[in-house]
Amino acid sequence: MLANSQIEWSDPIPPEIWALQGSAWSRVGDCWDNAPVESFFSGLKREAMPDGGWATRAVAQFALADHLEFYNRRRLHSANDYRSPVDTEAALGIPV
Repeated sequence: MLANSQIEWSDPIPPEIWALQGSAWSRVGDCWDNAPVESFFSGLKREAMPDGGWATRAVAQFALADHLEFYNRRRLHSANDYRSPVDTEAALGIPV
Protein backbone atom coordinates (compact mmCIF):
# COMPACT_ATOMS: atom_id res chain seq x y z
CA MET A 1 0.00 0.00 0.00
CA LEU A 2 1.45 3.36 -1.04
CA ALA A 3 0.59 6.68 0.51
CA ASN A 4 1.00 9.80 -1.57
CA SER A 5 3.97 10.91 0.55
CA GLN A 6 5.86 7.71 -0.39
CA ILE A 7 5.86 8.53 -4.11
CA GLU A 8 8.57 10.98 -5.08
CA TRP A 9 10.00 12.27 -8.34
CA SER A 10 13.67 11.37 -8.25
CA ASP A 11 14.89 12.11 -11.79
CA PRO A 12 15.88 15.69 -12.45
CA ILE A 13 14.29 17.30 -15.49
CA PRO A 14 16.93 17.54 -18.22
CA PRO A 15 18.00 21.12 -19.09
CA GLU A 16 16.97 20.63 -22.74
CA ILE A 17 13.37 20.01 -21.62
CA TRP A 18 13.42 23.22 -19.57
CA ALA A 19 14.80 25.07 -22.59
CA LEU A 20 11.94 23.80 -24.77
CA GLN A 21 9.34 24.99 -22.28
CA GLY A 22 10.77 28.45 -21.81
CA SER A 23 8.72 30.48 -19.37
CA ALA A 24 5.65 28.23 -19.63
CA TRP A 25 6.71 26.30 -16.53
CA SER A 26 7.03 27.95 -13.18
CA ARG A 27 10.34 28.52 -11.51
CA VAL A 28 11.32 27.45 -8.01
CA GLY A 29 9.18 29.27 -5.49
CA ASP A 30 6.47 30.29 -8.00
CA CYS A 31 3.38 28.47 -6.83
CA TRP A 32 0.62 30.45 -8.54
CA ASP A 33 0.22 28.30 -11.66
CA ASN A 34 -0.15 25.13 -9.56
CA ALA A 35 -2.58 26.48 -6.94
CA PRO A 36 -5.81 24.99 -8.43
CA VAL A 37 -4.25 21.54 -8.70
CA GLU A 38 -2.85 21.69 -5.18
CA SER A 39 -6.26 22.78 -3.89
CA PHE A 40 -8.02 19.90 -5.66
CA PHE A 41 -5.63 17.24 -4.32
CA SER A 42 -5.72 18.73 -0.84
CA GLY A 43 -9.51 18.39 -0.83
CA LEU A 44 -9.29 14.90 -2.29
CA LYS A 45 -6.95 13.78 0.51
CA ARG A 46 -9.04 15.47 3.19
CA GLU A 47 -12.44 14.23 1.96
CA ALA A 48 -11.83 10.86 0.30
CA MET A 49 -8.60 9.30 1.55
CA PRO A 50 -8.68 7.33 4.81
CA ASP A 51 -5.87 7.96 7.28
CA GLY A 52 -4.10 4.67 6.54
CA GLY A 53 -4.63 4.72 2.79
CA TRP A 54 -6.71 2.18 0.89
CA ALA A 55 -6.30 -1.56 1.34
CA THR A 56 -6.26 -2.43 -2.37
CA ARG A 57 -6.01 -0.70 -5.72
CA ALA A 58 -9.62 -1.68 -6.52
CA VAL A 59 -10.91 -0.03 -3.35
CA ALA A 60 -8.88 3.09 -4.15
CA GLN A 61 -10.22 3.23 -7.73
CA PHE A 62 -13.81 2.90 -6.51
CA ALA A 63 -13.35 5.58 -3.83
CA LEU A 64 -11.69 7.98 -6.27
CA ALA A 65 -14.38 7.43 -8.93
CA ASP A 66 -17.07 8.08 -6.32
CA HIS A 67 -15.33 11.25 -5.13
CA LEU A 68 -14.84 12.53 -8.69
CA GLU A 69 -18.52 11.91 -9.46
CA PHE A 70 -19.41 13.98 -6.41
CA TYR A 71 -16.81 16.68 -7.15
CA ASN A 72 -17.77 17.14 -10.80
CA ARG A 73 -21.54 16.66 -10.72
CA ARG A 74 -23.09 16.93 -7.25
CA ARG A 75 -21.11 19.29 -5.02
CA LEU A 76 -22.66 22.67 -4.35
CA HIS A 77 -20.93 25.74 -5.76
CA SER A 78 -21.20 29.20 -4.24
CA ALA A 79 -20.84 30.68 -7.74
CA ASN A 80 -24.00 28.78 -8.76
CA ASP A 81 -26.14 30.01 -5.84
CA TYR A 82 -25.20 26.84 -3.96
CA ARG A 83 -26.56 24.52 -6.62
CA SER A 84 -24.82 21.51 -8.12
CA PRO A 85 -23.43 21.74 -11.66
CA VAL A 86 -26.16 19.37 -12.85
CA ASP A 87 -28.93 21.52 -11.32
CA THR A 88 -27.36 24.70 -12.72
CA GLU A 89 -27.14 23.23 -16.23
CA ALA A 90 -30.75 22.02 -16.01
CA ALA A 91 -31.90 25.51 -14.92
CA LEU A 92 -30.08 27.01 -17.90
CA GLY A 93 -31.56 24.46 -20.30
CA ILE A 94 -28.21 22.80 -21.04
CA PRO A 95 -28.62 19.07 -21.76
CA VAL A 96 -26.85 16.96 -19.17
